[in-house]
Amino acid sequence: MKKDIRLLLSQVEKKLLRRLTDSPSQETLDRLALFVGFQDWESFCKETKEKREGETDGDAGTQSDAHHK
Repeated sequence: MKKDIRLLLSQVEKKLLRRLTDSPSQETLDRLALFVGFQDWESFCKETKEKREGETDGDAGTQSDAHHK
């Protein structure tokens, strides 16, 4: 379920960034973050960045572990 939520958030983020022509206000970004369960836009960005970096690191470790078995 968490993976599905992360995928959904990732897709929403990509579509929002593609479709926004003007920079939204900080208030708008904070409201979007609240909608998906974060305190503010900054914490949303920080968490999603950490998760993307963690998945990349984890994927690399999994591949090398599988290769050594």
